[in-house]
Amino acid sequence: MAEKKRVEIYKYILAAIMLPPLLAIETTMELCEFGEDMSLLMTGGKYGGKGSLYRGKNKDRDDYLSKCWNWLFPPNVDPVKFNIAINRLQRHKLLKKQVTSRGVAEIVLTETGKNKAFKTFPLFKLANKQWKGWWLVVTFDIPESSRKTRDLIRDQLVSLGFAQWQKSVYVSPHDIADELNKTIKEYGLEKVVVPMIAKKILSGNDWEFANKIFRIDDISEEYAKIIAGLKKFNGSPNKFRQIFADYLSVLTHDPFLPIGLVPKEGYGRESAFREIRNTASKFKLKIC
Repeated sequence: MAEKKRVEIYKYILAAIMLPPLLAIETTMELCEFGEDMSLLMTGGKYGGKGSLYRGKNKDRDDYLSKCWNWLFPPNVDPVKFNIAINRLQRHKLLKKQVTSRGVAEIVLTETGKNKAFKTFPLFKLANKQWKGWWLVVTFDIPESSRKTRDLIRDQLVSLGFAQWQKSVYVSPHDIADELNKTIKEYGLEKVVVPMIAKKILSGNDWEFANKIFRIDDISEEYAKIIAGLKKFNGSPNKFRQIFADYLSVLTHDPFLPIGLVPKEGYGRESAFREIRNTASKFKLKIC
């Protein structure tokens, strides 16, 4: 149970640090500021010496989170354990601390960390991509006696960004043909999986089709609940941390449909983020 909890904390950290690159919104400055807030939280604020990490001998000074109004770290998690998780991820070279030219400490993913984050949350690779105007279609015909192979194919397709259209037909609007071919070859599925490209959906328009097969209305409703919770927010840091955690949870199963296919107003991801940012600003939820 302890190991499972530790893994969940690791996943939360990876998702939180990946948040800025996942959002395509016009308020770029706010996005950068939010990323800095995340960095400040996880490094304990500004360090003593400009250009170098603070290395005070006082053990209490290293207990960053106990001194911060830590409204971003996971709810129901001991701050000490969270701090230990950050340090452990650093030791495994998934995270690194650095100081900006302004003398502000920040924490970022290393290249190894980015690869780990994309492996943990494969759909994150799809964020902010432009739609090519076509659909990738995959069909396969595998007998019931080979259920394990069939389930493997389905899991791999979903992790790549496909959605089920019919029993053995999966489709995706994402430009992931190379990843699909790599997966097909890796598992030796050339004889049972047939990939195709469709340039037009004949029944209804492309967005209606995408909305249906990816169940976007359900995703949109989850984002709407987050926004509604923020509208009723009364300033409690614990409540805000829970709302933020809920937002990250939705991100982990958001299909990140490509720009150009999705209506300009989106389906809630950017709106929920703006509300999070505005609420944090309104209630002055400063980290330290």
